[in-house]
Amino acid sequence: MRQNKEDLSIVVLRDAKELGVHMSAWERLCASSLEPNVFYEPWMLLPAIEYFGEAIDFWFVLIYRPAPDGSSEPLELIGFFPLCRENTFRVLPIRHLMLWQHKYCFLCTPLVHTARAHECMSAFFDWLVDERHGIDLMVFNQIGGDGPFQQLVDDRIIEHRLRRYCADCDSRAAFLPAADAETYLQKTLSSEYRRQMKRKEKRLAECGRIEYVTLTQNGDPEAWLEQFLHLENSGWKGREGSALASTPAGRSYFLEIGYEAYRRGKLIM
Repeated sequence: MRQNKEDLSIVVLRDAKELGVHMSAWERLCASSLEPNVFYEPWMLLPAIEYFGEAIDFWFVLIYRPAPDGSSEPLELIGFFPLCRENTFRVLPIRHLMLWQHKYCFLCTPLVHTARAHECMSAFFDWLVDERHGIDLMVFNQIGGDGPFQQLVDDRIIEHRLRRYCADCDSRAAFLPAADAETYLQKTLSSEYRRQMKRKEKRLAECGRIEYVTLTQNGDPEAWLEQFLHLENSGWKGREGSALASTPAGRSYFLEIGYEAYRRGKLIM
């Protein structure tokens, strides 16, 4: 642990087992993060480390803010950065730290406290620049390119007079909710496409009864999760070996996070 100029405490862990003592603070940070990232919440990240983290050189950076003078409140976690260290970058011998990403992780934005974002990111960049850690590069991979976290990164790069290089930039589909589902469909899908879907639904109904069912909190998540695994594995993903059920680790990971998401009221099926 080290202190920075704002009296923030920076804790660097190399063993995921040591994250257990930080669980309560980590959960509180998830509820107040600048940009939410479910992949870095404990219930999704810890199983991923267990099933996909073998031989990874982890660097978990936790940034704490001290409690106010005279307060009995615990230290406040204001930043959580799950990093890994690698020795090559795009086949070049460049030692670097990057945000850890496994094959089922689709967002790597770190967890940064909304009200403490600027001081947290300043402390993180101070740590990167001052310590060096034998690295030549910090890779902010798979983060949102147009959100407040990206702006914080850009500001800190200018502040520390660092060089930056954008290696990849991808666009992804945007879901902009409407007042209700019917309004969304009418605005998003053409009338001709909706008519086609109605015709296909009618043809499908000729093969048997059609039901639309949602898993409720009184349902059986095990049956739903197993059916999903079976359905995915029966198609092209199963034939190509990329389905979750294609590997014991993928299957176990999906079931574990599925059960936990259901328990937390975060699973929609």
